[in-house]
Amino acid sequence: MQQFDIIIVGAGMVGSALAHALRGKKVALVDRGAPVTARSDGSDWQTLSNRVSAVSLAHWQWLDSLLAQPIKRSPYTAMLVTDGDGCSDITLADQGNHIGALTDNWRIQYALQQALDRNSVTCFWHSELSEWQPNQITLSTGQVLHADIIVAADGANSWLRQQVGIEVKQLDYQQWAQVANLKLATNHQNKCYQTFRQTGPIAILPMYEANQASLVWSSTEPAEELDDVAFTGALNAEIASLPVRVEAVTQRQSFPLIARHAKTYAKDGVILIGDAAHNIHPLAGQGVNLGFSDVKVLAKFLNASKNLSDPIIAQRYEQARRLHNASIRHAMTAFAKGFGSNNPYLRLARNNAFRLANRFSAVLQPLINVATRHD
Repeated sequence: MQQFDIIIVGAGMVGSALAHALRGKKVALVDRGAPVTARSDGSDWQTLSNRVSAVSLAHWQWLDSLLAQPIKRSPYTAMLVTDGDGCSDITLADQGNHIGALTDNWRIQYALQQALDRNSVTCFWHSELSEWQPNQITLSTGQVLHADIIVAADGANSWLRQQVGIEVKQLDYQQWAQVANLKLATNHQNKCYQTFRQTGPIAILPMYEANQASLVWSSTEPAEELDDVAFTGALNAEIASLPVRVEAVTQRQSFPLIARHAKTYAKDGVILIGDAAHNIHPLAGQGVNLGFSDVKVLAKFLNASKNLSDPIIAQRYEQARRLHNASIRHAMTAFAKGFGSNNPYLRLARNNAFRLANRFSAVLQPLINVATRHD
């Protein structure tokens, strides 16, 4: 049996970030896959990953403080949101600064994993979990690991969460997220563009070059039957209210949109973070930011504790994070439903709210704060 202070299961962006943020602890990081390797430099739109994240300004500053080398990113200075019919739109911009920046998910994982040696983290790659007991996991290799705290960072379908018996509240949005790489016929001008159609929101996210973008198209049915040319035509028709046009598309992929929220974030020495604890609709790009906020709070409590067996650590973490994450999830659900409605009174109220917000910058500031800052 190998003894550790903390075991982290899942070496994605959130799990790797936690391993990096812990100080003075003996940490094990366990993942079923291999460590991430470097890929495209980002100059060719066709070789970009179709899985990207919009990271808030505050979390970029935090990541930069953890790492010796900066991660390649594509800053965005504004977000243009329209209802799709050209009746109302809103522009969010933080004057004199960028709101956040986009990057391929693998770049964050790669940078964090490359730096783990400096933190004396013991990594167990290609390691499936075969058994869980309180404070102990058994790997498929037969190795047994023991720790005061085990952190589940193994994603929305967390095996560890299921083994512990933590139930989740689940909401099926009845939508599919279609992601892809885009070559634009227009300059994205370092802006994020989002339009709300009756079938769901469409986001065009600026990547490293002026004509590169990433697509997140949420719809009631995936357009898997269309070839890339037909898909490009259908997409351009749907984003007609936006000042961007798509020339070509590649790396298409779709997956169902289901929101989950754990009924508790801790049980029997296991603490949930990131998607293992919560995942939400991608329309506002808040998923990984909520996960990074989990990491910052949990790492603060763990680093300050001299007794990791003390249940107050999990209690304080849950008190600090669960209600906040739930409020964001409810807000995103309401936002998606509000924009998808054809109710004429709701549309009128929405359009008036957009006009008011664009006229008075103070109305926009809370939205900008959500986009740029996560504590």
